[in-house]
Amino acid sequence: MFQTKRQVSSTFIVSIYLALSCSSAWADLLAPNPRVTIIIDDIGNNLALGKLAVQLPGEVTCAIMPYTPNGARLAKLAFENGKQVILHVPMQSHDTKRKLGAGALLISMEERRYRRTLVNALKSVPHVSGLNNHMGSLLTEHRQPMTWLMHELKKRGLYFIDSLTSPDSVARQTALSLGVPSLTRDVFLDNNQSIEAIDKAFQKLLRVVRLKGYAIAIGHPYPTTLRYLKEAIPKLEQQGISLISASTMIAGPDPANWKKYASNYEMD
Repeated sequence: MFQTKRQVSSTFIVSIYLALSCSSAWADLLAPNPRVTIIIDDIGNNLALGKLAVQLPGEVTCAIMPYTPNGARLAKLAFENGKQVILHVPMQSHDTKRKLGAGALLISMEERRYRRTLVNALKSVPHVSGLNNHMGSLLTEHRQPMTWLMHELKKRGLYFIDSLTSPDSVARQTALSLGVPSLTRDVFLDNNQSIEAIDKAFQKLLRVVRLKGYAIAIGHPYPTTLRYLKEAIPKLEQQGISLISASTMIAGPDPANWKKYASNYEMD
């Protein structure tokens, strides 16, 4: 039986549709918007500022310090507000003048004490999905303590975000070699706490996410940072950028492939 030209055309279109739906090209057509994760570190000491942090709009990720006076309470509040909670664990820094706080991991620790310190710190904060480092410019440069860390995270199904306080960090490389999901921080939002400096850092974040397709920013519960983010976060969707939790970011496409989802935006 002969087909009309219209039937042939329809058959051709259906064939193309099926071919695309089974190919990576079709996946590209359905690619997500550029995505950003915003982590607020150092939560747990100040209750009022901690509450403002966990009440920020959108899927902000809350990094709670262990053993802080309000850490457990704020972790529960964050969880109730639909925020993801991670442990912000202190790690030894090159700067010996800065206080690490309770639950710190030190390069001088033998393995048993190191692991026990980490496990107890994890128990001090409820609803933890992952971990990132507080300071740690020294410790993250050493593979052995990072290996101990990643073994404990893997046993518990937790992920690791490298705050990247040292350019020589081996934390993410170690995590991935042991099968622990991991990404690194792209931008610090508030090394300078003025509104002008935070805005400059946030604009850099937008350039990075448009270039790479994804980006991770870290800020702190400073009044200026919280005030800025309360206004800036709702505007992300208007710019075609989705705010997602750290675990959603890690569970998404392989970061090596994110750039194909980005625009042809050139970063300054």
